[in-house]
Amino acid sequence: MMIFWGAVAAMVLLALAFILPPLLGRGRESAMARETLNAAIYRARLRELEMDRENGQLSPERFDEAKKELAREFLMDTEAAPTPPPAPTGRGRWVAAAVALFIPLMAVGLYWQWGGWELIGAKQPQASDIQQQQLAIEQMVARLAKRLEEQPDDPKGWLMLGKSYMVMERYEEAARAYEKAYELIGDDPDLLADYAEALAFVQGDRLAGKPEALLKKALEKDPHHPKALWLSGIAAFQEGRFEEAIERWRALLSLLPPESRDAQVVRQLLARAEGHVEEVQDKASEPAEKAAIEVEVTLDPKLAERVEPDDTLFVFARAAEGPRVPLAVVRKKASDLPLHVTLDDSMAMVPSLRLSRFPKVMVEAHISKSGQAVPQSGDIKGRVGPIEVRGLTSVQVTLDQVVP
Repeated sequence: MMIFWGAVAAMVLLALAFILPPLLGRGRESAMARETLNAAIYRARLRELEMDRENGQLSPERFDEAKKELAREFLMDTEAAPTPPPAPTGRGRWVAAAVALFIPLMAVGLYWQWGGWELIGAKQPQASDIQQQQLAIEQMVARLAKRLEEQPDDPKGWLMLGKSYMVMERYEEAARAYEKAYELIGDDPDLLADYAEALAFVQGDRLAGKPEALLKKALEKDPHHPKALWLSGIAAFQEGRFEEAIERWRALLSLLPPESRDAQVVRQLLARAEGHVEEVQDKASEPAEKAAIEVEVTLDPKLAERVEPDDTLFVFARAAEGPRVPLAVVRKKASDLPLHVTLDDSMAMVPSLRLSRFPKVMVEAHISKSGQAVPQSGDIKGRVGPIEVRGLTSVQVTLDQVVP
């Protein structure tokens, strides 16, 4: 059912990809820019809820309630967004009619997906109808992909395919489609932001590495690009660069209507980032007790065949609550296993974010085929925690999980 309505959303995007650009041009206050920002805010807040659930801060029941409420808020924002004005031509009038037709379809899909179908009072489609329509949409996208294999020099086609895969949650395929579009189009800010978002989903919602590099290019081309400002702020926040996140989100806030829901969400995130800055400053001014963690890292024998001696091994500690940037990190080779290493303040990536500044941490290890710190599919990882940081602590980490 969720796939079907995602496919309906794909139809909307496929239609909008053709009909809106002539109307919207590059205006950042356009309805499309607002919808893009709404979607980015929705995804980020949903990921935050999921992290709270995984960390035990939200019960499954409370998570479901919060998720439904978030979806309703997103729908209200979507319905409140202004419809782009039609151009004074026959095509423009047709465009307005198409927008009026397809946008409500997406709204209905969102209501049903999140359990609010009774609010509309419509009868649910039969399962056979859903399956047939789902199959029809998937076949349409498959035909587009097939055509692009035969005629690859079609940048608009690759963009359309990338957007379709995104709403169908096929993120790796979306990233590949955007990569093809990038090869043909180059440093277009809209494309760079979409490409970065797709790669972030592939990386488990992390923007470090190539996604952030793409966002930097987007902002070099257009310093006021809403989605690039939003995502680059998230990237900085994830890595503990709170002052940079504040700078990005303040720039974004200046582009939004002051009383809008978007502006309210951005102000909330700004408050969180500013709170982290104050917390870091307060902790930096306090004398810190020395802290160190002795870590013994071993590999599950069942996974030994997956590991090459030259694979990169990362061992690091993160705050159990707070910034995601590692507080201490060591880089070795898989051939060094089993490994005994001590993590301490001298290994901090950011001077103000040290092991001794946080009461509880997670200790993790990660074997990387690519040499990148961000786990990729097929990499092997393990972790323990949260553990209290008091003086000298000893833990054992077993590498026993394969990244899906």
